[in-house]
Amino acid sequence: MSTGIGGVLCCETLSKRHWSELDQTLVGTLADMVAFLYERIYRIETEERMKHLAYVDQTTGLMNQNGFEQTVASILTNSEDGKFIYLVIDQFVTIQEVLGFDGGDQVLQQIADRLTALFPNPSYVARLAMDHFVLFVPSFLATPIDDLLIQLKKPYIIKGQEVYVSYSYGSATYPIHGSSVKECLQNAQIVLSYGKKLSTQSISSLYNPFMKEASQILFDTEFNLRKGLDMQQFSL
Repeated sequence: MSTGIGGVLCCETLSKRHWSELDQTLVGTLADMVAFLYERIYRIETEERMKHLAYVDQTTGLMNQNGFEQTVASILTNSEDGKFIYLVIDQFVTIQEVLGFDGGDQVLQQIADRLTALFPNPSYVARLAMDHFVLFVPSFLATPIDDLLIQLKKPYIIKGQEVYVSYSYGSATYPIHGSSVKECLQNAQIVLSYGKKLSTQSISSLYNPFMKEASQILFDTEFNLRKGLDMQQFSL
């Protein structure tokens, strides 16, 4: 689809010239070629921008969920085993309330920078939403993940003041705890949610199948209780 007139192609001469039919055709063809070139450049830039929006988190510059899943899925096709980390920043809402939205964004940006430095390629880091981050760390990396993540607790300078954060995370190992990126991320999140029920912060746990079963039982119980209340199936 054309975007309309992008400019005017001018031909100048020092003396008066009679434009023949051939001259007009040649100039018209040249103008069409220039217009096509600029239109193509515009479309390429638009496509790149759309791709950026689809796969990159706009606040931190990290991959978003789409970018993370596609990138890591291509790694897993080569049978690369590794660990998925689902990490959240404890009490981030409180931090955002005190520092404001712009201050909260600065915290997220600095955390993203630190995670990227701690887990460079062949590891991958992404931000899913708000204070939720995910990582894929190949199993052959020797340094324990806890030893690296503890660096997140060092202070951040935001608006001229030191800000300390703590974090919690759940982890799942591919292919033991899942056969795909989505399944491993889901199980890592289940671990995190299970741990959060026991304590509010500084949780780190590895996936165990009973956690998923416990979550399913709790969900079914709560759903059936709500349904029973709505249908007035309880009586004193």
